[in-house]
Order: sequence, then C-alpha cells, then structure tokens
Amino acid sequence: MLKNGFWFVDVPRTSSTSIRIELAKHFGAAYGKTNVIEKDQAVPQLLPDHMTAQTMRDLVGRTAWANLYSFAIVRNPWDRVFSLFNYLRKENDIPEEWSFSEFVEHMVTADENSAYLSFHALRFGSADFVTDETGSLIVTKIVRFENRQSELREVAQRLQLPELGTAHLQSASPTGADFRSAYDAKTRDLVGERFKLDIELFNYEF
Repeated sequence: MLKNGFWFVDVPRTSSTSIRIELAKHFGAAYGKTNVIEKDQAVPQLLPDHMTAQTMRDLVGRTAWANLYSFAIVRNPWDRVFSLFNYLRKENDIPEEWSFSEFVEHMVTADENSAYLSFHALRFGSADFVTDETGSLIVTKIVRFENRQSELREVAQRLQLPELGTAHLQSASPTGADFRSAYDAKTRDLVGERFKLDIELFNYEF
C-alpha cells in the first residue's frame, strides 16, 4: 500500500469488491478479497474487509496517511440499504422470513451485539468510513456510486489503471429495480434519520 502510494476505502455495497479485485490483480494482496460470490474471482487477501479510513490512518500513521492518495465510493443511503438487504438475503445471512421493513427496523438499531448485523460494515454509513473522530473528511477523492463510471476516470488516470471500474461482481438487487419502491414512509424516515450524516455530507435525497 505505502509502496503503491494509494489506498481504497471499501464502503460495502458500492461496487467495492469489484474495485478491490481489480486493484489486487495489478497491485497485490494488500487490496485483495477472498469473500466473493464469484469464487473464481477471489484473490489473496492480507487485510480485513471494510476498514474505515480512520482505522487505516491509525495503522499506517497520520504522516503516511497524509501522503497517500485515498479514494472511496459512496452511495445514496436508501439505495445502499436496499442493496445490502438483497445481498444478505442472497447469501442467506439474515432470516429468510425478514421482510425489507423488518430488516430496516433491525438495522437502524443494530450494534456490535446484534444478531446477524453485528459486523460494523453492516451498520456504518458511508460517512463513517471516510471521516475521522471529529467528522472531518480524510479521504482524498470521493466517487459517487451514481456517477461511478465517469468519476472513476480521474482515479484510473491517477493509478494508471484505465480498466478500473469495468468489473461487475457481487450483484444482488434485481436488475432494473428502483429502491424507492421498496420503502414506505416509516422505513424511508428510519433510514433517513440513521444515515443523516451521509445525507448532509454528500447531499443525498430520497
């Protein structure tokens, strides 16, 4: 990572697995990922999944972090929660009988002791991955999932990896599905309140 001069903060359900696989194939196992639905695409992995920028900064030191080019992809929180529900259901990681509404109710109150949703990456918002303890943004480049292809071009040029962003792994939501149709007023407000930092920091709306 330090040798390559950059780090990717992998926010879950933002095509982070695809990016990590692409990076690992070119830059090594520091970016690798073994937990992949498409098992033939798995690559050797050295570091845990979904480390926050603050965790990585603490690991390498503030000076080294300040000298790294870092990037992350963020996503509309209502869309990301819908995608996460479909992914966890596809992987049989949540009870089959949970409706989307029930999932949302469990998720917005989950903590490290909650059944099925204890892993931090299932509870954190995009803002939690890219800010420090003061709420300050500590990632060099923020890419919006909604504009992923166009906004990744700058990153691809910086890394001299023109094919970055062409892989599409771990798809979960039904093709063409509009996340808005999954919500009612209650679940919309629950997600909006839980991830209000994402909404404020990245100017998202339902």
